[in-house]
Amino acid sequence: MKYHNVDVVLKLDMGVGIGGDKWPAAELFCTVVSDKKHLGTFSSVFDGKRVIELGSGTGLGGGIVVDKLFMPFKVLVTDLLSHVPHMDINWNLNPDANHCKAIELDWGNGSYDIGVFDVVLAFECVFKPEMYEPFIKTLRNLSTHSTVVILGMTRQFLQPRFFRPGLCTCERY
Repeated sequence: MKYHNVDVVLKLDMGVGIGGDKWPAAELFCTVVSDKKHLGTFSSVFDGKRVIELGSGTGLGGGIVVDKLFMPFKVLVTDLLSHVPHMDINWNLNPDANHCKAIELDWGNGSYDIGVFDVVLAFECVFKPEMYEPFIKTLRNLSTHSTVVILGMTRQFLQPRFFRPGLCTCERY
């Protein structure tokens, strides 16, 4: 795959689970963020920042492309433990993306202590209603009042109740 002036090597493997593929919202994010007319805007979002991607699967959106195009302080790509080796394979295929670490993050257990982030990314990772509340709780736990949250979710996977007022609203800190 090529995004602006960045080549990305990506191994897709649905054998690891649903996150083993590239999803439309992550691909669209990569296309937009790498467009040369937007690079300056996104540079101010990512340069020097702590970035986390939730439900990363392959590591494409928030990890590999952000790390190659910008100069983040740190990038964590997260998913279930079963996906971490797959994300590691993709990082090894892209050795010039070197600010990143793949870790397990299970939204349902609430026992993670990884701090807060300047940017939280999530693409097509909430596809069942029982995931809505843990996802929103995780967003709140990883964010402050100044965190930039970029969600790429299609209604193809979400039910309208995900978008209801109050569910996605963050309290002011």
